[in-house]
Amino acid sequence: MVEPKKPQGVNNQLIERYRELKLNKTKLSKFVGVRRATIHEWLDNGGVPNLDPARMHRLAVALNCDSIFELVQLFQPSEAVSAHELRKEIEGQK
Repeated sequence: MVEPKKPQGVNNQLIERYRELKLNKTKLSKFVGVRRATIHEWLDNGGVPNLDPARMHRLAVALNCDSIFELVQLFQPSEAVSAHELRKEIEGQK
């Protein structure tokens, strides 16, 4: 399994969504169940979430994402691959 690359620098799409929704780091960290420093890492340093499914779901809801794919697009646009393409990939590994 290939480890996803950590994006370099600020993710403008993520920051734009965060601002659109009028979130703040404290509110978002409490809702998702992570430290405020974790939110800072995502927003200001290009960090990528490493969360359990329940927290990932809460993050998706907080950022108004309807799918995990949309969440990936926000955090790692270069890694966003459609479900169709992923199915083709896994079927090719049989």
